[in-house]
Amino acid sequence: MNLGEPQEMQDDHAMKLGVPTKFHRKVGMTNRFAIGLVLVTLTFSLSFIALSHPEAIPARQQTVREVIPKEYLSTCHRRHEDGSLALLPEKYLTMNECKKRLPDVVVLGTKKCGTGALRVFLDTHPNVVFSKRAEAKFFTQNYKKGIDWYVQIMRPTATGQVGMEKSPGYFFSSDAAKRIKSDLPPTTKFIVILCNPVRRTISEFTFEQLNKIKEKYKVDTEEAKVIAKRTFNSSKFEKYITTSSGRIRTNVDIITHSMYDKYILSWLKLFPRSRFLFVDGDNFTHNPVAVLNEIEQFIEVPHYFNSSRFYFDKEKGFFCLSEPFKQCLRSTKGLEHPPVDRTVLRKLKELFKAHDFATSILTLKNFTWMKNDYGSKI
Repeated sequence: MNLGEPQEMQDDHAMKLGVPTKFHRKVGMTNRFAIGLVLVTLTFSLSFIALSHPEAIPARQQTVREVIPKEYLSTCHRRHEDGSLALLPEKYLTMNECKKRLPDVVVLGTKKCGTGALRVFLDTHPNVVFSKRAEAKFFTQNYKKGIDWYVQIMRPTATGQVGMEKSPGYFFSSDAAKRIKSDLPPTTKFIVILCNPVRRTISEFTFEQLNKIKEKYKVDTEEAKVIAKRTFNSSKFEKYITTSSGRIRTNVDIITHSMYDKYILSWLKLFPRSRFLFVDGDNFTHNPVAVLNEIEQFIEVPHYFNSSRFYFDKEKGFFCLSEPFKQCLRSTKGLEHPPVDRTVLRKLKELFKAHDFATSILTLKNFTWMKNDYGSKI
C-alpha cells in the first residue's frame, strides 16, 4: 500500500487485504456499545422483577440465594428431645420439595411379631418417615375414605426420603392385597416380619384377653395386666384352641394367622418376590441392629443403626432406644404369657411344622425358630 495514495484508495486496498478500515472500526465500536447497553438494561429489568415478584423465580433458583441450616437439609421435620416431630418452617418445606405422597414401603405384618418395635426403631432413621397414624389400616378398614384420605395421613417427605406405613392386618387380607396392587405404584416395597408361630399364637391370645379385661373392668393396661396375671391359666388357652377330642382347632384366627405360607403364597401371586423382605422376628428381638441393617439395604437408605443406639432393658426384657433419644415400647409390649401344657405346645409345633417348611421355601429363608426346632433340615 502506497502511503501517498488518497484515503479512498487506501481504504479500498485495506478491504482487499481484510484490514478493518476507519469506517468498520467505528461501526464495530457502535455495535459493541449497543450490545452492552442492551445487556445492562436486561440485567436491571430482571433484578427489578426479582425484587418486585420473587414468586416469579423458580424455587430451585431461590435456594441458591439462601443457605439451608444443616439440620434442615433433605428433611421436612425437626425432632424434639422427647422424640416427637414438628414440621419445618414453610420456606424450608418448599426448598426441600416436601410433600405428602403415597408410601414407598409398607409393613404388611404380622401381628404380635414385632411390627410396633420395628416402626419405633425405623422412625428414628433420618431418611425414613412413617405415617402420622401408628396403623393406617387404609386397605382394610378405611378404604371407603378414598386414596386422598390415605395420602393426607402420610407425613410429608423430602426428595431422597422413604415414606412408610405399617398395618399388620394387611398380611391376612386378600382384599388388601388386591387393593394395594391396584392403588400403589409398582415400585412399592413390602416388609413382612415373621416369628415363632407357637409363640405368636399364644401372644395374640394373651393380647386379646388383656383387651377383654380392660373393656370389662374399665381399667388401664397396667391394672389389666395385674388382673390377667391372676386369671390367666393354661386351661383357658387350651379350651380356646382345642376341640373336645383334644385336636387343635384350625378354624380360629389365632391359629390360621400363624400359618404364614398360606398368606405369603397369595401375595406372591400378585407381586414379584423381589419386592418383599421377610424379616426374622425372633432375631429382631435379640439382635435388632442386624435386622435393621438388613432393612436399610432393602429400602435403600444410608447406614445409620449401630449398637450404640440401643440398650437392653433387663426389667422389660427387650431392647430400647438410647439414641437419638431414650425410649422403650409401651407397657402392652412384652406381656407375660400364660403357662401352657407341654402336650398342647407339642401339638401346636406339629401342626405348624409343615407350614414352616413351606414358609422357608417361599421366602428362601431359614428362620431362627426353624433352626432351633428342626435343626438345619430346612
